[in-house]
Amino acid sequence: MAEAHSTRLYLVRHGQSEANVTWQFSYRRVDPPLTERGLLQVQATAVYLKTLAIDALYTSPMARAVQTATIFGQALGLDFEVVEAFREVNVGGLEDRPPSAESWAIHTRVLDDWARGEYGTCFPGGEDYHDLSGRAVEALARIVAERPGQTVLVVGHGAIFTAAVAAICPDIAMPELVRRGSSYCGIATLDVWLDGPMLAGTLAAWGNRDHLAAELHGAGPGDGGPPWLKPEASG
Repeated sequence: MAEAHSTRLYLVRHGQSEANVTWQFSYRRVDPPLTERGLLQVQATAVYLKTLAIDALYTSPMARAVQTATIFGQALGLDFEVVEAFREVNVGGLEDRPPSAESWAIHTRVLDDWARGEYGTCFPGGEDYHDLSGRAVEALARIVAERPGQTVLVVGHGAIFTAAVAAICPDIAMPELVRRGSSYCGIATLDVWLDGPMLAGTLAAWGNRDHLAAELHGAGPGDGGPPWLKPEASG
């Protein structure tokens, strides 16, 4: 049950980016824009967001998120604030490698460990679950403290939103969020409030994409198989 002065959060994943299509890891050095399909996803989402009463807009600093937030802001008549803490998960050395089955196996193993509650497992040279969820929740708590009772839209990334929701909503199991996935321009809806220094909340919806036509659905990274399984990539 949400408290009377809770803040409503809409956490919206960016549209499809070029890195999603190529299966590249993208944390800081790799930072490509949206694809044409991603732009269509964002534009369709902006039309839906205009039906909501949104007071403020925040975004990750990644190019795909800023591009998404720019389109949302234009539709909503809002400026946005770039928040470094909403940057994509730090995958460490994986970002410096070309996409491969081996690299993605490491990624899968880390997320599987987190889903089992092994939160100390790190990406090689990168973050563990505590690092990721901690920076996200701290940033969200600051926003909630500044905007009690308001409605806030945050543009970001699937991994950090998954970690944040699992940390904020104790009744939501992280394995269930991972199983359901996070679609391009999928929307998570939360009602959150400060409980002393801590952020608490309830999840009303996860990864909603009903505002997108079926041909714009997708979860990533890319809609087809990985490049190393395509015939032209084989020896």
